[in-house]
Amino acid sequence: MSITTRLQRVTQSLTPLQRALLVLQALREGREMDAEVRDIKDEQQRRAFNRYIAYLWVINHQLGAVAAITAHRVDIAENEKTRFLLLNEAADELDQAEGKPRSKGIRSWRNYKGTMEVAVFLRSLALECRDDGAALVTHLWHEVQSLEQVWRDLSLDFAGEDVAMRENRELVDEATTRLRACAAAFGVKKLPTEPEARHVEAWTSLVNDSFRHLGLAEPY
Repeated sequence: MSITTRLQRVTQSLTPLQRALLVLQALREGREMDAEVRDIKDEQQRRAFNRYIAYLWVINHQLGAVAAITAHRVDIAENEKTRFLLLNEAADELDQAEGKPRSKGIRSWRNYKGTMEVAVFLRSLALECRDDGAALVTHLWHEVQSLEQVWRDLSLDFAGEDVAMRENRELVDEATTRLRACAAAFGVKKLPTEPEARHVEAWTSLVNDSFRHLGLAEPY
């Protein structure tokens, strides 16, 4: 028996999950998958394999797009942090130049009657930046946690293998680090430890919609 024949027999004995993991490995290594891996004679096993491939596509393309959008929105949170710090820095400069104690912002500054000192105005704007930034950071933190939760859920069908591609995982890990830094700057003492149900539902609905469009049974 030739080596080629033996390899073909070994390949044909692979389970759909083993084949899907080989596809994942090839994707991660940036190489073409051996056609033998996709050549499945048994109809039931072929359907099971196609479902695993659908998982890979949804996790890394559909949910990968979610990760990219969330990372972009972290940029917005960081811009808010920059404005917050600059406004306070400018107010500090004015307070020091005028020899005054550190001024305080007024949250309802739009309804303030009378003349407002420039430093107080700057700190009032900084307060708004902090409030808006803290709310955005908390929202994005929920999004990231929910995405991680759905990734973990879907990975269970891959025997616990993390099937998110490295670039998607790096996007989320970097977003997490950046959000922590923003939270510290805005004075957010504690970020949520559990994903919010509505965010999890949004991502699971996206997964179900994707499977439905592919003509496959919905995972959730």
